[in-house]
Amino acid sequence: VQTLGGHGRFPIQEIQNILKGKRDSDTNVTRITIPNNKCAIYGRVSSHKQKKRDVLSRQIEVMKDFAQEKKQKIYNEYKDISSGLNTRRKGLWRLIRDARTITFL
Repeated sequence: VQTLGGHGRFPIQEIQNILKGKRDSDTNVTRITIPNNKCAIYGRVSSHKQKKRDVLSRQIEVMKDFAQEKKQKIYNEYKDISSGLNTRRKGLWRLIRDARTITFL
């Protein structure tokens, strides 16, 4: 969904449906909750300048540490160098696709 200002938004109901494992009648995909011991990591920075300063690497490391502390197995890491307003983020869309197709299991 895009706002009048051109910002992309994911409807909260869509996110809740994914987490609850509800079926999406539009795409005919059954969604299920990811087991409690698995997770995916998504990091994003806005510019290559931030990447060069290792901001993205530090984000990922903090999330890895958190996952390890919570005894989570990391399925995959997804990364983007793109504005938060840009909806064409390949890493984010791969994460969503993998979640929808139950690749995390």
